[in-house]
Amino acid sequence: MYFDGEEHESNFNKLLDFYKFEDGQSQAALYIASHPQIFKTYKDVERLDENSHLLLDIGTWNGEEYIFNAPELTGSTKKMCEFGVSLYNGRKVDLNSVFSSVISDNLIEVLIESIRIRTEK
Repeated sequence: MYFDGEEHESNFNKLLDFYKFEDGQSQAALYIASHPQIFKTYKDVERLDENSHLLLDIGTWNGEEYIFNAPELTGSTKKMCEFGVSLYNGRKVDLNSVFSSVISDNLIEVLIESIRIRTEK
């Protein structure tokens, strides 16, 4: 499995231990949420609610779409969050927009690995 560094892997394992998700759609979303550039938006990881969904918790629903407005997120990481929500619940996402905004090779590898996780379970 590809991780964008040790912190990414550590965050992912921490979240898997906490949530105990076994389905691919949840694990793929957690994998994206565990990336250090996204994970830092969670101020108090130790107080997470088992019923919460990390990617949905850092955005707001405006009636038509999720808006990821955490100040720590960049254009690339916002698009990664949109992609993760799509893997989780099937919400439509514009892949051209995602892959045009996520320009780092490492972040693109994270997106590709999340697809693998989603399809394996």
